[in-house]
Amino acid sequence: MGTALGWDRRRATRWTYRAAAVGALLLLIAVLPPSSRLGVVLPLATEVVTLAVFLVAVLRNAPSTRPVWWALWSSQALVVLGDLIYAYQQYHLGVTPFPGWADPFYLAAYVPELVAMYLLIAARHPRTNAAQLLDSLIIALPVIAATLVFVDVPLLTSQTWSLAAALAVAYPIIDVIVLTALIRLSVGGGHRNRSLGLLMASVSLSLLSDLLYNGLSTQGLVDEMPGWLQAFFTLGVILMAAAALSTDAATVAHPDARDGQLPMSRGRLIGFGLGSIALPVLLVIGVDTSSPTSVRVLAVFAVVVNMLILWRALILLRLLAAQRHELAAHARTDALTGLPNRRSWDFELDRAASWAAGTGDVLTVAILDLDHFHEFNEAHGHQAGDDALRDVAGAWRAALPEGAYLARYGGEEFAALLPAVTGNVAHRLLDRIRLATPSPLTVSIGSAEHRHPARILDAVANADAALYSAKAAGRDLVVDAAPRSARSRLETR
Repeated sequence: MGTALGWDRRRATRWTYRAAAVGALLLLIAVLPPSSRLGVVLPLATEVVTLAVFLVAVLRNAPSTRPVWWALWSSQALVVLGDLIYAYQQYHLGVTPFPGWADPFYLAAYVPELVAMYLLIAARHPRTNAAQLLDSLIIALPVIAATLVFVDVPLLTSQTWSLAAALAVAYPIIDVIVLTALIRLSVGGGHRNRSLGLLMASVSLSLLSDLLYNGLSTQGLVDEMPGWLQAFFTLGVILMAAAALSTDAATVAHPDARDGQLPMSRGRLIGFGLGSIALPVLLVIGVDTSSPTSVRVLAVFAVVVNMLILWRALILLRLLAAQRHELAAHARTDALTGLPNRRSWDFELDRAASWAAGTGDVLTVAILDLDHFHEFNEAHGHQAGDDALRDVAGAWRAALPEGAYLARYGGEEFAALLPAVTGNVAHRLLDRIRLATPSPLTVSIGSAEHRHPARILDAVANADAALYSAKAAGRDLVVDAAPRSARSRLETR
């Protein structure tokens, strides 16, 4: 167990150092004068290096998800190429780069990005779900309305028709299309891995930065990219590379088994509520002073009523969540011993296999079986047998270290997981369980190691075979399955 804690501590330390380095870099980009040499070169160099790292990550990813990552890398490459051309045109040639040579690359970058969004949506949400589509539209429509009212309409009404005006209108419209796809990807389903979270954060940050820049440009508040906004764009590129480097990148496009089966999450409900009040809020702050007072009054009351509905829905959601949690706990727990049941064991086994794959660490699987328990039941009665099972579960749970997992496998059989514990240490821990078994019962234990990329079910089978060896050798023993290499040598003799 100490090994697992040490590994987690080292991993946390590494990520802390990386986050601090990226934060310092972004802070420097934010404070540097945008037109200074370093203010121009530093973000561009960061984006180019990050793009190269991203490419290496794409080449290392699983073939099944590589089309998604190739599309995202292509989008980022076009954006970075556009940034290089934009900076060359503005700071080297000294000409206005909008509209300029970079715009075809910026516009072309949307195509692979939308392709990636489509692939992810189709893969993670293979079944059409009308409720999720409606929720996505409810959340997205206010954003579309705000973009039209505060960005596109002012641009259309304040300028004569030109290429610059057309591009200024096109960018936020395409941004909103990407945002709508992103909202659809995020609505519904269950578990999202780290890679998908980083990917969505990257796209969201890039879209927000783009909309902010377009909005500031529309109001005439900026003539060039501010340093703080450039830092946001650079962070978006870094987060996308981090998503491709994540250990979960190989499963980013895997279907979600719980898609459409989960109740509305708190986050989606909040987004749903904000979407419902967004339009009346926009009406309050967006109408001009010549509009009738009654319009503002009705809009204010619409906001209040929708907020009250949201509050009531949150109360109901809290109640349903508590009831669902209680029912789920009963479904996952063995009523007699209080230990996780076979259903929970199967889930934890998959989770432990994913942990081993992500960390590269070892995992020990153990199967425990009480010796002659049927005879004990016949001699002392089933009530005494139930009491004995409860006592055994309590004694073993107390004997195991923190981080170990113990479940009732079925009948008088139990199973345990020991993360980052192997060899003699695992054997001593399991022998401690054997010695802690309340008298007059004894237990036979078989254990096996699991290392990625081997199948976790092979380790379970090996532990079960070791358990039978312990039974055959006289019971009340701990038998460790021979490692794969040792078995191979034995089998060739």
